[in-house]
Parts: sequence; C-alpha cells; structure tokens
Amino acid sequence: MNIAKVYGVELSAAQVKALLGGKSTSYTSKGKKTIVRPEIVENPYNGKVYYQWKTERGK
Repeated sequence: MNIAKVYGVELSAAQVKALLGGKSTSYTSKGKKTIVRPEIVENPYNGKVYYQWKTERGK
C-alpha cells in the first residue's frame, strides 16, 4: 500500500500526517471533492488483496 496515493492522486506530506494521526483530509480532482478517512479497507481484485484508504465523495 502506498500511503501517499489515493486513486492516483498524490497526497501532500501534511495530508498523510493527518491521516496517520487519525484525522480526515480531502482533495479536489476534476472538480469533485473526495474525503479521505483514516481507515483502511481491503479491496480484493484479480485474486489479490489491495489495501487503501476509505474514501467518500463530498457534495
């Protein structure tokens, strides 16, 4: 798991530090806000299990 990337978007050092400290962070990509939660989710794909930050779309 690359802790500094979410769906191909590179998070800043301050954002990664906030996530590791248990706080949510967000970023905007293509005009849409994505909230990144400090929780890890498993994503099984093609017989492998990938780990990523939990995300949700902002309004």
